[in-house]
Amino acid sequence: MSQKGNMPGVVGRNVFDSPMEREAMRNSPTKEVIDILEEHPVFFTVIVAFLVIQADLLTGEQIEFPVLFTLPVALAAWGLKPYLAYGLAIALPLMRVGFVVFLWNNSQAVNILWINAIITTTTLVGYAYLIAKFSLKKKDLEAKVKILEENRSDR
Repeated sequence: MSQKGNMPGVVGRNVFDSPMEREAMRNSPTKEVIDILEEHPVFFTVIVAFLVIQADLLTGEQIEFPVLFTLPVALAAWGLKPYLAYGLAIALPLMRVGFVVFLWNNSQAVNILWINAIITTTTLVGYAYLIAKFSLKKKDLEAKVKILEENRSDR
């Protein structure tokens, strides 16, 4: 660890201490998993969406985990698949409404179900938009870093 000169008492870690550490970061298992996810975003998104729907079915009518809907939406948005991300943001809450009304035959609180579905859908669409923006920014920054590293190695 290195002491930062401009901030007394703050200890930080310089990620780019040595070429060996940079190479270790590039070859980490986490990086490999992320690379695989980025190569096949649709496949993994569909698998995660299916698992989330199965979990929703298994938990039944009374227990719901709409926060799980964010996983496939985030994967699709991060993979820059906006149609898939927005489609899942709309389809997952609608499927929940369909389960409650048609599968579990509870049509007593349909108005509340629709209001919750609209709130969840709106939230998921906003979430997908933000994740896609972050992904674009990350890819832009990676391209800039690559150019800077190439320029630095040419010197």
